Amino acid sequence: MFDLVIQGPLNNTSLQYVDKYHSQFKNIIVSHWEEDLTDSVKSNYNKLSDQKIVKGDYGGQYKPLAQITSQPLPDISKLFFFRNDSNFFYSIASTYEGLKQCTSPYVVKMRSDECYLNLNPLKEKFLKDTKKMVCGNIFFKTWEFRPYHIGDHLFVAEREALFKTYDNLLNFFRYGSPKDKPWASFTYEDNIAPEQVLARSYLTSKNCPISDWDNKETLFKHFDVVDINQLSPYVSRWVNAPYGMETYSSDGVRFSGEVSNVEDV
Repeated sequence: MFDLVIQGPLNNTSLQYVDKYHSQFKNIIVSHWEEDLTDSVKSNYNKLSDQKIVKGDYGGQYKPLAQITSQPLPDISKLFFFRNDSNFFYSIASTYEGLKQCTSPYVVKMRSDECYLNLNPLKEKFLKDTKKMVCGNIFFKTWEFRPYHIGDHLFVAEREALFKTYDNLLNFFRYGSPKDKPWASFTYEDNIAPEQVLARSYLTSKNCPISDWDNKETLFKHFDVVDINQLSPYVSRWVNAPYGMETYSSDGVRFSGEVSNVEDV
């Protein structure tokens, strides 16, 4: 029912725990860059090809811990829409490559420099309404601060909707959203945050009219949120924090976001 995409540069934070997810997902896809493989991650990386018997929901079969897909690091200076102040396109490209390998109807996406070992609260909330995207609350913002500033570190949604969302984004940044794409009508402004762009592209993939976007009820209809403290043990990171990278974890500094459920938005 669920696949897991771990996207971004190879990182032991996620790699060391892939075996913990083995019974929870039909497929686990590690999507990274060809330039990533270093001595520091080789031990955990090599274990991804280990064949193990699956227990739990997908019991009774041997399969590798994860599928691996990689691509060259994109040259963002060649993009149609160029932003040198953001890693957003890298996230788009690696997530899209991972989604291409998914076969289950629902997909959980998380960053490679993070881990969440209890994903059941995320799945359970999503299964109450599988037409929504359910995000971790890092960094899901209030409507008054930035409408549709969803959490892009961790989320779950329908695979088809996510594939359209990321295909839309990939084509926009590379080619300026070709008009032959039926979901390429989302809008972009210079002062908009990447999380808002992702949300708009998701709304477009769900055929939500732009005329409805100013309505807060549209947010409630298409998105929900889970407090990452419910997913412990976990490690989350704010890479571009003003005074250097900040790390939040269940055994260290816990994340205390202003939004812990969608009603807080």
